[in-house]
Amino acid sequence: MNAMHAAMQQLNQAVPDSETAWKQFFQEYFPEKVLPDYKSRFLVKKGHQLISLAVSEIRYFYLRDKLTFVKMADNREHILDYTITEIERLISPERFFRVSRQFIISHEAIEKVLVSTHGKLRVEVKPLHPDPIIISRERVPAFKTWMGE
Repeated sequence: MNAMHAAMQQLNQAVPDSETAWKQFFQEYFPEKVLPDYKSRFLVKKGHQLISLAVSEIRYFYLRDKLTFVKMADNREHILDYTITEIERLISPERFFRVSRQFIISHEAIEKVLVSTHGKLRVEVKPLHPDPIIISRERVPAFKTWMGE
């Protein structure tokens, strides 16, 4: 163990960006233990502005007219240059759940979960979305686990 500690100290001194070196080391030798890096911000263009959106302020992502939108806590909407499938890989599954092909929602967005017909669930979100958000019978068990069951 002392040899490993000495090697770690040597690496810290020899490599200017030791944090990157450590990430590479752990990814190579302990891939099952490495947590993926999820986005903490998305950059969107609105007119001539670039706006940085904190993931912690995002309530849900949704598709409309083949475009991917993000709904913020303050009810603002923005268009993202990612598909919903790409977004699903970029964000933490602890915080977000893909409830359908059109929606990925955060814990903070959920206002109510209602039992619907044929074992489906209907989610009411805040800020309000005009379309019903339905969770299929197949996704219900995973959703309940994500919610804390």
